[in-house]
Parts: sequence; C-alpha cells; structure tokens
Amino acid sequence: MTSKQKYSFSLIRLLASIGSAWLIVTGFFSALIPEFVTKLVSFRASECIIYAVFILAVFIIIFYLDVKHNEKNLSSYCFVFSLILLSLILCVKSSDMNTYIFMSVVMMLTFYCFNEKYKPNFLHKDFKKTALIASICAVTVFAFACVCLISVLRYKTYSAPNYDFGIFCNMFYNMKKTGLPISTCERDRVLSHFAVHISPIFYLLLPVYFVFSSPVTLAVLQPLIIFSSIIPLYFLAKQLKISSNATAFILIAFSLFAALSTGCFYDLHENCFLVPLLLWVFFFFEKDKKIPMFIFVILVLLVKEDAFIYIAFFSLYVILSRKKFALGSSMLVIASAYFVLTSYLLNKYGLGIMDSRYVNLSA
Repeated sequence: MTSKQKYSFSLIRLLASIGSAWLIVTGFFSALIPEFVTKLVSFRASECIIYAVFILAVFIIIFYLDVKHNEKNLSSYCFVFSLILLSLILCVKSSDMNTYIFMSVVMMLTFYCFNEKYKPNFLHKDFKKTALIASICAVTVFAFACVCLISVLRYKTYSAPNYDFGIFCNMFYNMKKTGLPISTCERDRVLSHFAVHISPIFYLLLPVYFVFSSPVTLAVLQPLIIFSSIIPLYFLAKQLKISSNATAFILIAFSLFAALSTGCFYDLHENCFLVPLLLWVFFFFEKDKKIPMFIFVILVLLVKEDAFIYIAFFSLYVILSRKKFALGSSMLVIASAYFVLTSYLLNKYGLGIMDSRYVNLSA
C-alpha cells in the first residue's frame, strides 16, 4: 500500500468517525428535545459550543476505538448504524421526518458508493434480487397506501379546499359530460381550464374517471401516478448498471422522499405527471430508443405550458455533455416551438401566461 493509499484510508476513517459522532449526538439530543434538528439554525453561541463539545468527545472515542481495532472497520459500521438510529428517532420525534429519513438514506448511499473498500462487510454482500425487489415493493406500497389514505380522508372530512381540488372535480365532471375541460369556479365564471393552464395530459385520466366517477378517484390517481415513477427509475438504474444494493437504496429513498409524496396533500395538480414522464424520457435516451423518447417528450410538454423548461434543459445536457447535437437540437426546437404556441394561445384566447410568479427575475 502506497503512502497516498494510506492517506486516503485514514481520511475515510476520519470522515466516518466525524459523521458518526455528529449523527449520534444529534440523535441523542433529538430524543430529549422536541424538534431539535429544526432548532439548530437558531442556536445561540453558547448552545453551539456545547453541541460541538459533545460531538468532539464522541468523535474522539469512536476514532480511538477505530484505530485500536484497525481490521474491524468500526467507524464504517458506526456511521451506517448511527444513520439508522437517527432516522428511527426522527420518525418518532420530528414532524418533518420524511425529509430527514430521505437525507439519511442518501448519506448512507453516498458513503456506500465512495467507500468501496472500507464500507461495512454486510454492504459487500450482493443481496438476492427477489429480496431486494420485495423490500422495494413493500416500502413503495406502504408509502403509496399512506398517501392515498390521507388524500382520501382530506376529501371525506371536508378538508380539501375548492382551490384547487374543487376546480378539478368540477372540470372532470364536465369533461365526462361534454368532453371539454370546463370549470365554473376557477375564476368565478364559466371558462375552460385551458384558458388558465394548457394541460391536455388530464385526458389520460378521463377513461378511469368515466368508470369511477368520484372525487375519490382523483385523490387516488395522483399518488398512483407519482409512485409509478419507481418503474422507469428501476429500469434506468439497470440501464446505468447500478448495483442491485445501490438500486434498492435509491428506490426506497425515492419512495420516502417527502417533496414528492406530500405534494398530494394539496390535492390534484397536473404536475404529478412530470416525474414519471421525465424518467421515461431519460430511460429511453440512455437506451438509445429515439421514437419512444420523443413520444414521452411530447407527453411532458402536454403537462403544462411551462413544462418545456424541463425538456429545454435536458436538451442542453444532451448537446453540451453527451455531444449529440442533432438529437438535443431537435428536442430543444420542439420544446421551444410548443412554448411559443401555448403562450400565444393563452395570451390571445385565455387569461395569459402566469409570469407574475417570476417578477423578481424579470423586473
């Protein structure tokens, strides 16, 4: 082993010991003090010093034991299990637990990927594919069921507001009767929802609504669409040759990612289509399947008039990073042309594009 390798090995162990100390102390205080993690940003100087002293003391103990028992990789084990411990504590103590669970899983995955030689031995083992798929399905189904239950109960307990759930219940009822996205409450008058946002993607849900004509159907369909993202994400991970263990970590973290699932708690919006459709675009791009890729590019654009921005940035990545100029340029032209068309239609026949949200950037 060269001196450079020795230095890298020592640095990894040092970082693992520091991370373990921080996680253990944070978990300890989180167990004692409600919402401790959210209060960290408002700590006074004296409280920060106490917090740092505790972390330093635990770090010294962990690093000493790790050096003393060199061959056992104690710091690596301590890091992983302290992540799990903190996640469990936050499940009980924090009202924003999903965010921290996701953070913990991502940190664990990062450590797993960048600490190939000195990661804990159990992570070297390639778990059986059936066990991994079963774990992923169990977590995803559980998360999906929880989101569905809360979404339906919001409607059943009269907690879903007219803006925006009532708008889409009204719109789908009229779509079933007339085939048109007419709303009578969106702007306090009768008008097409497409006068506000051009979202033809909603017609993909109409056949299901024809069979099950209830607001409950809409409350269930949105989380179903969001959690369907697991399928293209799994195929994308396989296409990129990510290990089965890492794939399982990624998919479980994705299922628990609060920024996606809790978006359902303000009821139905067309944006729920963006994540699965974009992941299918990325998968077919990596698979070099141009026709299905362009089909999903069009579907992304049909989500909303401003959805072109996702395709535009992906096009720039394809051009600048992957050096596929023709493919990237064609996507960029299609996305830009669609945005120009929808902006024209909204300004001429609708209520105009809602650019007031970006006034701080355009002023």
